[in-house]
Amino acid sequence: MTPHHHSATAAGQSPPRDVPAHGTGTGRSTGDVLARRARAGRGPAEAQVLPGLPPQPSSVTRARDFVRRVLAGWALPRRRIEEIALVATELVTNSLEHARSASDLTVRLHRGTLVLTVADRSSTAPVLRPAESRAVRGRGIRLVAALADDWGCTPTGTGKRVWARFSTAPA
Repeated sequence: MTPHHHSATAAGQSPPRDVPAHGTGTGRSTGDVLARRARAGRGPAEAQVLPGLPPQPSSVTRARDFVRRVLAGWALPRRRIEEIALVATELVTNSLEHARSASDLTVRLHRGTLVLTVADRSSTAPVLRPAESRAVRGRGIRLVAALADDWGCTPTGTGKRVWARFSTAPA
């Protein structure tokens, strides 16, 4: 599988890499100060992971609630939180339906950019399908493409990572 990359704004950028959350070195939580710095483009990346989502419908709700909680903690605007939570819902739903394996959801904030990543054990990349007014299904990736600044799929040794990137910098 070759990497797939789709962009509304920045074709040619390399896909994001997941990085672990960094502490402050003082034993305190990275908390609001580092999240504000990460949103503004200063300071280390902040990342949260929801591992091992089983392939069952309740995982979609868990993922959506997790994203809402993390983004609220990073003080993102409510409307942006809901847009990003919708994208997380679509990415996790696609993974559960098509990979039929457990998936990991990562939310990463660094330098004014937020990246959602869903990793699973399937090597099949998602497909952006043409809009069909009578179709009951098949709109998930179209929603991701409409709401994210950029999205793509990166193969791994054991499956793939589907990611969506969002700017969090003030307009």
